[in-house]
Amino acid sequence: MNEAKISHEDAINELLKEDGGVYSWYFIDLRVPIRSKKKIAICSACGESFVQDENEIICKWCNDQKFYNF
Repeated sequence: MNEAKISHEDAINELLKEDGGVYSWYFIDLRVPIRSKKKIAICSACGESFVQDENEIICKWCNDQKFYNF
């Protein structure tokens, strides 16, 4: 495996020189789910803004549903 660093321009030139022999592509159908519009609210406990999932008035942090642990 060649791990030498080459410039972006040189890499593009090598790919174009190979005329499609290096990579291939094709069209695919991709379903993109319709997402509801985000609703931003202010937490009544801490005063920070948060993304409301339903009709919460307290953010997940204040509601003890932490995204991560220390």
